[in-house]
Amino acid sequence: MLIKLTSKCTMMCPHCMEDAQPEGLMMTLDTFKQAVRFGTYIGNGHFVLSGGEPTENEHIVEMCEWLDIATSCNFTIVSNGMWLKDETKRQRMDWITRLHHYLGMQVYTHRQWYRDYDYVVSHRHEYEQYRKVIVDIDDTIFMQDLGRARTNPEAQREVERNPHFMSCLVSTLTAIQIAEPQMFGITMMLHRKFCKPSVDCEGNVHMSESRLCPSVGNVNTDNFADIWQRMRAFRPCGHCKQYKKFMESERPDIAAARRVMGV
Repeated sequence: MLIKLTSKCTMMCPHCMEDAQPEGLMMTLDTFKQAVRFGTYIGNGHFVLSGGEPTENEHIVEMCEWLDIATSCNFTIVSNGMWLKDETKRQRMDWITRLHHYLGMQVYTHRQWYRDYDYVVSHRHEYEQYRKVIVDIDDTIFMQDLGRARTNPEAQREVERNPHFMSCLVSTLTAIQIAEPQMFGITMMLHRKFCKPSVDCEGNVHMSESRLCPSVGNVNTDNFADIWQRMRAFRPCGHCKQYKKFMESERPDIAAARRVMGV
């Protein structure tokens, strides 16, 4: 399951600077604990910490320490790598990498979509001095019709080239077909779908990794069983381009998926 520690992003796409969130929202330690508890309730044994930029959250060390001690769950971190510019954040990362259940960090950058691409590339060796930090450069982006991509013409052209369907597809199908919440996390891990569902920095649960995906509940205010039932009742909102592709596809497996969803 994906947990978004902040909505603050320090490395915007150069085409989308008008949408930057210089302040952003930060997840509290209490909300983080509730998100993890919800994740274990639905059977997750692995958590992906993301954002925004997760290292912007000043409580990230406390969060990772609590996760490491209080659960038997592994975790990874997805980052834009800008923590390397700040000594305090470098010290935090050095400590986190020593935790038992830390599996690694992916530092990702892309020439077209990341403003500080040159910095990450030129400092690749420094990143890789940290335990289990992997730098991914210019990997293929399967752009989703989410977030800032929805208002950016160049990103929308990339969305059109995405061969996949909407981001919530697998998590929705899985929830519909599985009665026990514990089996959900096991099945999603078998599919290697580690980023769904997601909990945003305010505690809202989404069936995809995007905050634009309708929320099915909040880990701070809602009973976990009620959230699970809403996950099982969830159907894609139909607002993204991938949904149109899903509805128009003639593939037999996609036709079967539509029948399962009742759409």
